[in-house]
Amino acid sequence: MAKEKKDSYLKDAFRRLKRHKLAMISLAVLIIEVLIVLIMPLFYKVDPNANAGVGFYAKPSAQHLLGTDQVGRDVLARVLSGGRISLLIGFLSSIISMVLGVPLGLVAGYYKGAFEQIIMRLTEIFQTIPTMVLMLVLVAIFSPSVPLLIAIIGVLGWTGYARLVYSSVLAVSQKEYVESARAIGEKDRRILVKYILPNVITPVLISFTFGIAGAILEESGLSFLGLGVQMPQASWGNILNSARNITVLSAYAWCWIPAGVALVITVSAINFLGDGIRDALDTSIKI
Repeated sequence: MAKEKKDSYLKDAFRRLKRHKLAMISLAVLIIEVLIVLIMPLFYKVDPNANAGVGFYAKPSAQHLLGTDQVGRDVLARVLSGGRISLLIGFLSSIISMVLGVPLGLVAGYYKGAFEQIIMRLTEIFQTIPTMVLMLVLVAIFSPSVPLLIAIIGVLGWTGYARLVYSSVLAVSQKEYVESARAIGEKDRRILVKYILPNVITPVLISFTFGIAGAILEESGLSFLGLGVQMPQASWGNILNSARNITVLSAYAWCWIPAGVALVITVSAINFLGDGIRDALDTSIKI
C-alpha cells in the first residue's frame, strides 16, 4: 500500500511538472543546448584554441559564423567548447556537494549528540567564510585547472545540502513508521536508507538543480577574473573576460555577447526548471 501511494505521488508530480509550461520550455532549451555543444563540434570542425587564419577581430562571416577573437580564434568554436566545460563543472561540482552534504546531514539529524554538534559547527564555520574569497585563495595557491575548480566548488558547496537534509531528518525521524522500525529492531543503516532518505530526497533534488546553476556562475566568476579555466582552454567565463577591455566591449561585441547570452539562457533555464520541479512536488500549489 505504501509503495502504491509513493508511485501515485511520483506519477502525479510528473504530470504536474508536464503541465508547468515554463519548466517544460526550460527543459527543452537545456536539452537542445546540451545537444548543440556536444554534437555541433562534430560538424563544425574548427579548433577552438588555434588561430583561424583570417586575422584578429574578424567580423562574423559565412566561414566563421561568430567571427574571431583578439588572437584570431573562432568565437563559435570557443563558445561550444566553453559550454561543454562550464556545464561539466556545474554538474560534477554539484554532485560532489550532494555526495558530501547528504550523508553528513543524515548522520547529524538522525544520531544527534556529538555527531550533530561537530557537523553543524563545521557547516557554520564554512558558511561564515565568504565562498568567493576562499575560492580565490585556493585557486591562487594551487595551479588553476578544471579538476581543481570542480573539487573546490564541490567541496565548498556541501553545507547547503547538509543543513537542508539535517532539518528534514529531524522532522522525519519523529514519524510513527520510523519509531515502529526502531521498535522492531531494524538496523540504523536500513532505517536511514529505507525510511528516512526517500522522504528527504525531494528537497535535495530541488537544491541540486539550483546548485548546478550556482556552480556555473561561480566558475564563470572565477574565469572572468582570470583565476578559473585558463587560456587557451575555453569556458564561458574566460570568454567574457575579454569584455573587461572597453574597446572590445563596445567595438567587438561578437567576441563576448554569444558567451554571455549562452550563460544567461542556461542559468535562467536551470532555475526555471528547478522552480517547476519544486512546484510539481508541492501538492499544495495548483498548476
